Amino acid sequence: VRSFPLGAKKKDEKIADKKKRSARVRPWRDIVRIVPSVVAASGRFVLGLLRSAVIEELEGKIEAGFDSPDLTGRAFGYYQAALATVPGVAGRFAYVPDWSGASFGGSLRLAIALPLYQLVFRMMMLIARLPLRELIKLAIGKKKGGQDG
Repeated sequence: VRSFPLGAKKKDEKIADKKKRSARVRPWRDIVRIVPSVVAASGRFVLGLLRSAVIEELEGKIEAGFDSPDLTGRAFGYYQAALATVPGVAGRFAYVPDWSGASFGGSLRLAIALPLYQLVFRMMMLIARLPLRELIKLAIGKKKGGQDG
């Protein structure tokens, strides 16, 4: 009866296994050559997504006061004047003066939507702009000491 130890290999067998495997290298010059085009394509992708985003809801509330009540009243007057010039903001932003002293607090509610068709379109554009062939070659690597076609 012959026994085989599990997982234990002789040192000579380990060295032979390493020699059998082909060593692949990825030269830094190839990586550096690809980086600018990948960064440019990724930047255009992100900017396209930001342009495609739609603001669905934007509301804010500020509760603020100053040390003296006259400064608080002046800030509230500026807020009212700003509302008169931009009436579309009137229901979205609110300023509540705090007459008791210096304080500041606020809240903001923002909802952004990204349409699915825009996400798919931008993803397809990213794939078209990336240097896929060079990325795949870089992922595979080159044989150490040999030539790849």
